[in-house]
Amino acid sequence: MRRGWAVMPKKGERMIGGHAVLAVGYNQREKRFLVRNSWGTKWGMHGYFTMLFEYIETLASDFWTIRK
Repeated sequence: MRRGWAVMPKKGERMIGGHAVLAVGYNQREKRFLVRNSWGTKWGMHGYFTMLFEYIETLASDFWTIRK
């Protein structure tokens, strides 16, 4: 994580996983999600970070949705 940006892991880098976050928005032009973390507001961009769509497509394994 750099300044609130989730970077893609390097080839061969070991993934730890097991962390839940909440996607709260997206930027179609930049192909990034805005994500809220649970580590408090002193982390990242006041508790938020951005993640490339590609990150979700290749590295995420479990998804949940909330409907009204």
